[in-house]
Amino acid sequence: MSVREITGASRLQINNNTVHRRIIESDYMVHAKMARRLPLSKLHIRKRLQSARNHMSYGDKWMAILFSDERKWNLDRPDGNIKYWQDLRKHPGSFFSRQNGGGSVIVWAAFSFNG
Repeated sequence: MSVREITGASRLQINNNTVHRRIIESDYMVHAKMARRLPLSKLHIRKRLQSARNHMSYGDKWMAILFSDERKWNLDRPDGNIKYWQDLRKHPGSFFSRQNGGGSVIVWAAFSFNG
Protein backbone atom coordinates (compact mmCIF):
# COMPACT_ATOMS: atom_id res chain seq x y z
CA MET A 1 0.00 0.00 0.00
CA SER A 2 1.10 3.57 -0.55
CA VAL A 3 1.35 6.08 2.30
CA ARG A 4 -1.79 7.79 1.00
CA GLU A 5 -3.68 4.47 0.96
CA ILE A 6 -2.56 3.67 4.52
CA THR A 7 -3.69 7.12 5.69
CA GLY A 8 -7.10 6.67 4.04
CA ALA A 9 -7.57 3.15 5.38
CA SER A 10 -6.79 4.22 8.97
CA ARG A 11 -9.82 6.59 9.05
CA LEU A 12 -7.90 8.83 11.44
CA GLN A 13 -7.26 12.57 11.15
CA ILE A 14 -3.52 12.19 10.42
CA ASN A 15 -1.23 13.65 7.80
CA ASN A 16 0.46 11.57 5.06
CA ASN A 17 3.83 12.89 6.29
CA THR A 18 3.16 11.53 9.79
CA VAL A 19 2.43 8.07 8.38
CA HIS A 20 5.56 8.30 6.21
CA ARG A 21 7.75 9.21 9.22
CA ARG A 22 6.33 6.34 11.30
CA ILE A 23 7.07 3.85 8.52
CA ILE A 24 10.67 5.10 8.26
CA GLU A 25 11.10 4.88 12.05
CA SER A 26 9.91 1.27 12.16
CA ASP A 27 12.45 -1.53 12.03
CA TYR A 28 10.30 -3.60 9.68
CA MET A 29 10.01 -1.48 6.53
CA VAL A 30 12.52 -0.03 4.06
CA HIS A 31 12.01 1.94 0.85
CA ALA A 32 13.53 -0.35 -1.78
CA LYS A 33 13.80 -0.54 -5.54
CA MET A 34 11.74 -3.46 -6.79
CA ALA A 35 13.73 -6.23 -8.45
CA ARG A 36 13.18 -6.51 -12.19
CA ARG A 37 13.48 -10.30 -12.08
CA LEU A 38 14.25 -12.99 -9.59
CA PRO A 39 17.95 -13.37 -8.73
CA LEU A 40 20.03 -16.24 -10.11
CA SER A 41 20.15 -19.38 -8.01
CA LYS A 42 23.46 -20.86 -6.91
CA LEU A 43 22.99 -23.63 -9.50
CA HIS A 44 22.60 -21.05 -12.31
CA ILE A 45 25.74 -19.21 -11.15
CA ARG A 46 27.77 -22.45 -11.09
CA LYS A 47 26.57 -23.41 -14.59
CA ARG A 48 27.46 -19.97 -16.01
CA LEU A 49 30.94 -20.05 -14.48
CA GLN A 50 31.54 -23.59 -15.78
CA SER A 51 30.43 -22.56 -19.28
CA ALA A 52 32.80 -19.57 -19.22
CA ARG A 53 35.70 -21.77 -18.10
CA ASN A 54 34.94 -24.30 -20.86
CA HIS A 55 35.09 -21.56 -23.51
CA MET A 56 38.36 -19.98 -22.31
CA SER A 57 40.46 -22.53 -24.19
CA TYR A 58 39.23 -21.71 -27.73
CA GLY A 59 42.58 -20.20 -28.85
CA ASP A 60 42.37 -19.01 -32.49
CA LYS A 61 38.65 -19.78 -32.65
CA TRP A 62 38.03 -16.42 -30.91
CA MET A 63 38.85 -14.74 -34.24
CA ALA A 64 35.65 -16.20 -35.72
CA ILE A 65 33.34 -15.15 -32.87
CA LEU A 66 31.11 -12.06 -33.03
CA PHE A 67 29.92 -10.43 -29.79
CA SER A 68 26.70 -8.44 -30.01
CA ASP A 69 24.27 -6.76 -27.67
CA GLU A 70 21.24 -4.56 -27.81
CA ARG A 71 19.78 -1.94 -25.49
CA LYS A 72 16.22 -0.66 -25.32
CA TRP A 73 15.25 2.82 -24.13
CA ASN A 74 11.59 3.51 -23.35
CA LEU A 75 10.20 6.85 -24.50
CA ASP A 76 7.62 7.24 -21.70
CA ARG A 77 9.49 6.13 -18.55
CA PRO A 78 12.48 3.98 -17.65
CA ASP A 79 12.05 0.27 -16.97
CA GLY A 80 12.92 -1.00 -13.52
CA ASN A 81 12.28 2.30 -11.73
CA ILE A 82 9.51 1.04 -9.45
CA LYS A 83 10.01 1.66 -5.72
CA TYR A 84 7.88 0.39 -2.89
CA TRP A 85 7.83 -0.12 0.86
CA GLN A 86 9.24 -3.57 1.57
CA ASP A 87 8.38 -5.43 4.74
CA LEU A 88 11.72 -6.94 5.86
CA ARG A 89 9.88 -9.93 7.31
CA LYS A 90 8.69 -10.95 3.81
CA HIS A 91 10.37 -11.81 0.50
CA PRO A 92 11.19 -8.85 -1.78
CA GLY A 93 8.66 -8.06 -4.49
CA SER A 94 9.23 -8.11 -8.24
CA PHE A 95 7.35 -6.90 -11.29
CA PHE A 96 6.88 -7.77 -14.95
CA SER A 97 7.98 -5.23 -17.53
CA ARG A 98 5.34 -4.22 -20.06
CA GLN A 99 5.08 -6.04 -23.37
CA ASN A 100 3.24 -3.47 -25.53
CA GLY A 101 2.77 0.27 -25.60
CA GLY A 102 4.79 3.25 -24.50
CA GLY A 103 7.12 3.34 -27.50
CA SER A 104 10.84 2.59 -27.38
CA VAL A 105 14.11 2.74 -29.30
CA ILE A 106 16.42 -0.27 -29.62
CA VAL A 107 20.12 0.11 -30.45
CA TRP A 108 22.17 -2.90 -31.57
CA ALA A 109 25.99 -3.10 -31.76
CA ALA A 110 28.58 -5.84 -32.36
CA PHE A 111 32.37 -6.32 -32.30
CA SER A 112 34.81 -9.09 -33.10
CA PHE A 113 38.55 -9.80 -33.01
CA ASN A 114 38.94 -7.91 -36.28
CA GLY A 115 36.90 -4.87 -35.23
